[in-house]
Amino acid sequence: TANVLEEEKRHLLETHFCEYLTKPISEDDLIHTIEEYCSTETKSLDIINPQLSLKLANHKKDLAADMFEMFISDIEQAQVTLLSLQQEKKYSHIANLVHKLHGACCYTGAPTFKHSCKTLEDTINAGNSEELADEQLDKLLSDAKDIIQWQKNNNMQALLATL
Repeated sequence: TANVLEEEKRHLLETHFCEYLTKPISEDDLIHTIEEYCSTETKSLDIINPQLSLKLANHKKDLAADMFEMFISDIEQAQVTLLSLQQEKKYSHIANLVHKLHGACCYTGAPTFKHSCKTLEDTINAGNSEELADEQLDKLLSDAKDIIQWQKNNNMQALLATL
């Protein structure tokens, strides 16, 4: 869909829509949404996709590596803050922080995390239940741990050098 107002988003999610995508739709978002809500044996999206990182950095390897390192730093800092905000039930603050993380994903090849950010932000902004927001925040934090673990096991600079 295009140009969905917040009230319309809330109505769609309240009427048992699992998800919606707004135009322009990226191929990664579409694939991720299909995989999330349909049974698939193979997940095509990686935790971190170096090719996508390079593409988002306009094929500048140094820029892609720098953006990735800043992204890792942002995630590490956000994890503790998000847990604290969740305990304090400050969901609007969570949405603001997740919005910033989502923006960082737009320059980093982390499609699963990007999708989790958008889903959580939309849930909070639509005024859905705190229980649903908490479940989605747990998923986002799990994705963050996966990214941190990926970073420990891989050398992004070296991967980008091979592309």
